[in-house]
Formats: sequence, structure tokens, C-alpha cells
Amino acid sequence: MKKRIISIVLCAVMCLTCFTQVSVSAATDLPSSWGNTNKEVEDQMPWGTCWAFSGIAALEHHILHVEGKDVNLSEEHLMQMMSYGNASTEWNVKNKNDGGDVSVVPGYYLAGYGPALESEFPYDKVNDLSGTVSAAVKNYKPTYRVNETRNIKRRVNKDRTLTDACITEIKTAVKEYGNVLTIISPYADGGSYEAVHGAYYRSHIDEDLGHGVCIVGWDDDYPAENFGTEDVAENGAFLTRNSWGKDNGDNGYLWVSYDSKDIIPIYIVNHQRYIRPSLRQNPPFSENQIDYAENDERGLLTTWQMYKQ
Repeated sequence: MKKRIISIVLCAVMCLTCFTQVSVSAATDLPSSWGNTNKEVEDQMPWGTCWAFSGIAALEHHILHVEGKDVNLSEEHLMQMMSYGNASTEWNVKNKNDGGDVSVVPGYYLAGYGPALESEFPYDKVNDLSGTVSAAVKNYKPTYRVNETRNIKRRVNKDRTLTDACITEIKTAVKEYGNVLTIISPYADGGSYEAVHGAYYRSHIDEDLGHGVCIVGWDDDYPAENFGTEDVAENGAFLTRNSWGKDNGDNGYLWVSYDSKDIIPIYIVNHQRYIRPSLRQNPPFSENQIDYAENDERGLLTTWQMYKQ
């Protein structure tokens, strides 16, 4: 549940990690449907922590996809690590209900601070994150190490729906990596949510009301009538893992119509690949992010120095 505008891309890396903005190669053998709702969905409530749950979900589904392991990773560890950064940056999350920024999650992964296991740092319903972060959180040595994130570029038609090429790229990424972290706007006007089927559609974007989910599948034949609105004329939807508990939607998952105008794909995570430095592409640093790099201790400075050469 996000209450502020979501900046699209920010990530931190150490010298053996990378951030790339290359397109995922389009597959020619994509099936008409992919994915399932088997993995249990957790509940972020009562706080605005979708940014953490969706970022953790992306890696959980990647590990499930490539290793067949159903791991439960810790959103709490991620949020606590984000709570003691520079006060002028998105790393400085002091209350869970303030919302957060999905784009800081790659920095947490790539700098090697996480992920941690849910069993070691379970989700705490306490809102306040302003206390002292324990040495156990700061010094945790993760079992899994993400060494790449990939930005998915949003390409839209004149009516603001995703182009067929963009939909294909998202499907290809899900089939190859198991995840595409995405922003939707369920709290904005101009759309519908059909709770019985967990079917979601939105007629426009409201960036101030963004909500992080993770695309983990699709169904080209998902019935348009399930969305409960005449605005959806064509079949087809992405399967997204939500964070409102397993009793919400389709076993906790949302079906987001291909026609929904608020789908903003962000990135995938990958914990296996290593991209040689000669093949890396510059992250899209803004002036503010460059300023943050001079003060932040979680790896963004390393990234900036590496790419400014």
C-alpha cells in the first residue's frame, strides 16, 4: 500500500554485481498460459509494506522457478535494513505505514545485505522502525546472493495499454526468471476489482497510489467477463502475487487484465547470472541519486564510482 509517488529505478551493487537495462529476448515458444497460485501468499496488513513484500516475492519465485525450492524470505529483515540509511533518501524508512520504494530492494539484494529467512526474522506487526537495528540484522550473511537485476522498459499504445511487444517481454522474463516486479494502482478511481475471481482492471494510472505486486504467470484465455466491466473487451491477464493474504482474490493472487492501463513493470531478479563489466550498461542515475551515493553506505556509492569512470 503505497502512499507516495514511486520512483522507478534505483539499485546498489558491489563490484561483482550489476544492474542492466537490456531487454529480455522475446521467446518464440511461449505457451498460452503459465504459472499457478500454489505458493502461499502472506499478508502485509495492517501496514503499507507492499514494496517489501513484492520485492521479496520476486526473489522467492525466482528461486522456486530455477531451483524448485519453496523458500520463505524475510520482509522484516529488509525493512529493518532500510530503516537506518541517510535521512534524505528512500533508505530511511522509519514507519512501516509510511510506505516505501520498490526500487531500493535491488540495492538491498545486490549489496549483499539480504535476503534473510522468514524463520529468523519474522514479520513484526509493530509499525515503528526507528529503534536501533540489531547487530544480527546488520551482520546477517545471506544464503542467496542476487547478482543481477534487469529493468523492464514500459512500452505503451496510444490508449496507455501495454504494447504486444512489452507483454511478450514480460511473459518471456517470467518464463525465464520466474518474476517481474510490477506497480499497479488499486486505490485509484476508474477501474474495477472483482473479488470472487481476484480479477483487476484500471482505466488509468495514479502514481501517487501505487501498489507493488509480482507477476508470476499469465493466461491468454482468462475470461474478460471476470473483470466485471465492459471496459475489458479482450481475454487475457497476468497472474500476480499480491500481499493481502491467501483469502483475498484467487488464493491470494490477482489476475490483472492485459488491458489495464496502470501496469508498470519494473525489474526482475536473478541470483545465478554474472555479467562481465564490458557488457554492463549505465544505470539511469538522477542528480538526487548521485547526491545520495555520496552519503549512503549500502553500495550505491560503489555503483556510481564504477560507472562514472
